Amino acid sequence: MQIKLLPNENGISEWMTIEMQGSFDFSDDMAGKAVGHLAWMNDGTISLIIGHQLMEGKISDLQRPFLVINKATLQNITKLSTGAIEDSEGSNMPLKGPSIKRCDIVGVIRRKIIFKDRPKPIVQRCENE
Repeated sequence: MQIKLLPNENGISEWMTIEMQGSFDFSDDMAGKAVGHLAWMNDGTISLIIGHQLMEGKISDLQRPFLVINKATLQNITKLSTGAIEDSEGSNMPLKGPSIKRCDIVGVIRRKIIFKDRPKPIVQRCENE
């Protein structure tokens, strides 16, 4: 699971990844739907509530950042012997010369949210008690 954050000074969005034990199982397509509620606490911890489960974690820096790329924009670019650059898009002819692949960078991941422990059940009291 990834969380998209605000763009940095270079205009590239900074994302975070979530590391947890276990997996999510959904019967429906969850694209574009909220999975749970993520909250940053004042003491630096992070809480994730999904249904009746609570997970608590913390933010950690990655040793090496990851780039998030858009493979849909992947293009072959060939540098011709004349120094000109030829784009393969819209061309059925094979490219001549050394080929370079290019795609758009969507974001960078420098930090992750780690949930080490198992989820804790959230129990609510009945009003009659």
